[in-house]
Amino acid sequence: MEIEIYYKIINAFAGAIRNLSYYPSGHPALLRQIQVVLSLLAPLWEEGDVSIGVAEGVIVFNREPLFKESPAGEELKTRFTERGIGGLAFRRGVTAEELFALSRILSQDPIQFQALGGLLGLFRKSNIENIVPVEIEAVEDKAKRVYHSARDIVVKVMNDARLGVIPKVETVVKTIEQMADIMISDRNAILGLTMLSSYDNYTFNHSVNVGILSLSLAQHLEHSEAIQLEVGVAGLLHDIGKTFTPLSVLNKPGPLSDDEWEVIRRHPSDGTELIERMEGHPPGASTIVLEHHMGYNLRGYPRPSGPGHKMHPGTGIVTISDCYDSMTTLRAYQERMEPREALKKMNGLAGKHFDPNTLKSFIQMLGIYPIGSLVRLNSGEIALVTGVEAGDPNHPRVKIVTDREGKKLTEYQEMKLTEDPQGRQIITTVDFMAKDLEMSP
Repeated sequence: MEIEIYYKIINAFAGAIRNLSYYPSGHPALLRQIQVVLSLLAPLWEEGDVSIGVAEGVIVFNREPLFKESPAGEELKTRFTERGIGGLAFRRGVTAEELFALSRILSQDPIQFQALGGLLGLFRKSNIENIVPVEIEAVEDKAKRVYHSARDIVVKVMNDARLGVIPKVETVVKTIEQMADIMISDRNAILGLTMLSSYDNYTFNHSVNVGILSLSLAQHLEHSEAIQLEVGVAGLLHDIGKTFTPLSVLNKPGPLSDDEWEVIRRHPSDGTELIERMEGHPPGASTIVLEHHMGYNLRGYPRPSGPGHKMHPGTGIVTISDCYDSMTTLRAYQERMEPREALKKMNGLAGKHFDPNTLKSFIQMLGIYPIGSLVRLNSGEIALVTGVEAGDPNHPRVKIVTDREGKKLTEYQEMKLTEDPQGRQIITTVDFMAKDLEMSP
């Protein structure tokens, strides 16, 4: 696994820096450690520059936060932080001499480091060309930025629609492309945000969440990039037709009257008409929006115009994502459902409202403990599942939110259970304490 290589590189590099205090630069012990670093970097260069840095107090290697604590990682983090170094990118072609020079620079006393010209000055004096300073943005930080940007875009699109202005589709498409890039790096980073939002902005969060879930499932099903784009855009804009629905109907906490239901049922058609007027929209997006409430058995709304209707391959994806987020997201007038319970309930509608195969793939994608599940650990602590490990679904990434006595923590501890030195394990899921544990992305 690449993450194991990351830790090995950090151990070897930190060791080389440390040993400069004991050995001269040409000593075989130092040379061996530098050669280890070079040999471990070599396969990683196949995918481009290799970056190491610090973000929010955590070592980040190739945009992957390394939560597992290690003496070498702590040492390297301290050396970067004390010298004001955000991150470094190692380009293909970096030499042993450049790594030696970097080791000497990082071993400098922080005050002397600044007096000698700081990182750029010392790089110039040492003729380092294949190692360059970079700003490190952890994939989680990028995911949060894209999530908030997507929500702002949904707000603008819906406001434009209410004002009779045809929204621009370019920013929507760009946002979906950014989401797709993040999912390739770390799907958990952005999927996790779909469950950590408050009800204050439900309408807009829901649209973003459905876009994320839909795009993720389209990737999981290995649809073409064209269909992934159509699904992502449709997921983000699936409720745009509700901009023409009176708020008194949308926000009504009680049962709707027959007339009110007729108003609600118009939003897929209204949304489709609006999207088709958006210049440059992905062609299948409007079809998915029209069909997302039809249901697998075509008994939803609107009813197909004729017999033999064949739905867009992305429609079932958005239908499932829409329903799941609606059931598991906290609203002002509705408690959210525990994810596993929601999936169980949805599974009862397989073959009726949901395509069975698509739903099965959705459940596989979310894992045994879906993101957003509250679980009790063998330590007695309660944790929120924030990421699913594809190779080990029994040991997801979690954020500990209460101590052993059930007292809510003021600072959450996040970790991968596969890397927990205390050997914490999940023993069961627990009911949501939604209002007590509410968190925002």
